[in-house]
Amino acid sequence: MDTFQLQSSAEAAAQGVGADALGNLYVVGRARVPSGKGAKATFYNHWIVRKSANGGGSWSTVDTYQLSASGNSQATSFVADSKGNLYVAGRYNTTDWGPNSWIVRENPGGTGSWSTVDNYQYVSGGDTQPLAMAANASGNVFVAGVGSSSSGSHWLVRKK
Repeated sequence: MDTFQLQSSAEAAAQGVGADALGNLYVVGRARVPSGKGAKATFYNHWIVRKSANGGGSWSTVDTYQLSASGNSQATSFVADSKGNLYVAGRYNTTDWGPNSWIVRENPGGTGSWSTVDNYQYVSGGDTQPLAMAANASGNVFVAGVGSSSSGSHWLVRKK
């Protein structure tokens, strides 16, 4: 149904899929983009959200995001709430292989631009990653994941 690379010969990976109440399909993930040329090139992940309004017949990129030029951003999960708002959760780090923080981006009403509505780090210097999302009939959005600290990994749930 869809094959995608942000740049030719650069890796891309779908990491989550979902639909809204109108039947639009969304696939979220990452696409690697080189910075520099040849052997000195460094690759950074861009957050990607793609949409199909016709059952997968055609696709368009509706959000591409990278928090910093030398970091990695990747979307991992999608949910639509009962009010038609769209949410994507994922992770980023500001330095190559630094600890991850989680981020949630929203598209109010499913139209227009996306914006960051949650930027969360469990503890400074610790790894924090969202792993799943859900919405209830009241329009509440829940994000679940893991946060690491000096005492180990912790189960995390946050409500939007």
